[in-house]
Amino acid sequence: MGFRLPVPVLAQTGQRPFRRGFSGPVITLTHLKGEKIVLNADLVESLEATPDTVVTLTTGKRIVVQESVPEVARKVEEYTLRRSAHTDKA
Repeated sequence: MGFRLPVPVLAQTGQRPFRRGFSGPVITLTHLKGEKIVLNADLVESLEATPDTVVTLTTGKRIVVQESVPEVARKVEEYTLRRSAHTDKA
């Protein structure tokens, strides 16, 4: 079953500069092999449970991670909310 992220989560990059204190567009996930990976949250296009979680990027690359679909979606949403809070202050 596929999961498409809502349009606000698919924020375009490069619209506004990051403010000081903001960590940037990254989320930390765990590759299926157990390695920690840092992923640009702006590039996440869709998530699938196959039963492993597959993250598809806007580049077409697919990454299999240990986190569940809801966990990855939550991390992307939290990033988006942090970004909005920082860019709204600009």
